[in-house]
Amino acid sequence: METIKLDKNKIDAYINLSQAYRQKGNYNASFDIIKRAKELAPNNDLVKKQYDLAAQEFSANVYTAATNAFESGDYKKAIQEYMKVNPPTADSYIGMAASYQSMNDNVNALAYYKKAFDIDSKNDEIPFYIASIYANQDDLINAKKYVDLSLSKNPNNSKSKDLLNYINAKQNENLLSNAVDLYDKHKYNEAIEQFTKVLWSTPDNATVYYYRAMCYDAMENYQKAITDYKAVLKYAPDMIIAYYSLGVDYDALGKYSDAKSNYKIYVEKSTTDDDYKKYAQSRIDEIK
Repeated sequence: METIKLDKNKIDAYINLSQAYRQKGNYNASFDIIKRAKELAPNNDLVKKQYDLAAQEFSANVYTAATNAFESGDYKKAIQEYMKVNPPTADSYIGMAASYQSMNDNVNALAYYKKAFDIDSKNDEIPFYIASIYANQDDLINAKKYVDLSLSKNPNNSKSKDLLNYINAKQNENLLSNAVDLYDKHKYNEAIEQFTKVLWSTPDNATVYYYRAMCYDAMENYQKAITDYKAVLKYAPDMIIAYYSLGVDYDALGKYSDAKSNYKIYVEKSTTDDDYKKYAQSRIDEIK
């Protein structure tokens, strides 16, 4: 250090001092000294070699300290350690993001995950982390955007596949809830649009077909209602109320033979003596 004070341009002194600090395990000081040398002699091969060694050891030391802090639950300290990595890396940003996430600071967590992805845009895990935060916030649009991005990088990412299934199910749940609400408000065309969107991703959902059929019934579009009631029975044969509804719709269309056959099936399968069954039996008796 005294040599450096006497001659700040004596490069060998910087190298020797950096090596001495490395041998003592003082990686922060080792790296600080050789950085100064690199500024003075950026093309010196010995400086470059020592800089690379010191930088690797400094980073390893920082990551170890940050990991230990994170695992002990001291997330603020972990962030402070990751911030020492200069220039920042995707890993340091991921570490910072995970620390903020553990403190429920999702704003900063998202910001640093996105910084990490800017550096390592081929990484399929980073957009998964981002999608997970958005999913937990019920921001399904952004969650879907980033989970799709993750799968575009690695179609075999099982965590992203599971998250995508969750997002799709949640979106369908929301669509179905909105559609039922629209049905209850007699907004049948809008409800049909919502039910149809749900069926795009769950084409075997008998409940959705049943609700959509009831919308068509309310609009007196009996033929489309009949098509949907048949789909109900295809995917859920135990939903025998669909036989009753088919009977009513065929009745409305004047197709009495078809109406009677469906009423009969309903009466045979129904185990309750309710108004539906009584009406179906009365129509069976009336239709010749």
